[in-house]
Amino acid sequence: MCLNPRILLIEDNPDDVVSLCLALEESVPNVRLAVVNDQSGLVNYLRHIEQDNHQVPWLIFLDMDFPDSVDGSRAISQLQSYFLTSSRRSIPVIAMSSSTSLADVRELQKAGANAYLIKSDNFQQLVDDCRNIARHWFKTVLLPPDSPDYN
Repeated sequence: MCLNPRILLIEDNPDDVVSLCLALEESVPNVRLAVVNDQSGLVNYLRHIEQDNHQVPWLIFLDMDFPDSVDGSRAISQLQSYFLTSSRRSIPVIAMSSSTSLADVRELQKAGANAYLIKSDNFQQLVDDCRNIARHWFKTVLLPPDSPDYN
C-alpha cells in the first residue's frame, strides 16, 4: 500500500465526519486526511491544490447530500470539471450515502463518480469498507501518470 496517502473527505455532518475519519485512520496506515464541510471550503481547497502540490489528495470521499443544497451529482460534476481544466485529472471520487437506491448509484456514476459507498451505521463495517476501497485504489489498480505523486 502507498506510504502516507492523502484523502479528502467532503462531508458536512459532524457525526459522519468523526466516524469516517476514525474508520479511515484505522483502515489506512498513515493516512493524511483533509476535511471540507461546504461548497466554499471545497472551492478554497481546490484553489490551494494548484498552489501547493503536496496537498493534492489521492482519493476523494464525497457525501451525496453535499452541504449548501448542492446535490452529490452536481458536486461530482464540478470536481470532474475542475480536474479537466487542471493538471490533476486522475483523482478517484468515491460517492457516499446511506441510500441503497440504484437510481442514485446510476446518477452519481453518470456524473463521474468512480465508486459508490453505502455508509454503514456499523463502525467495523465502515472500517472494512474503507480498507477495501483504499486497497483497491492504492494497491490494486495503476492510476494514469498524471495522478498525484505517491511518495
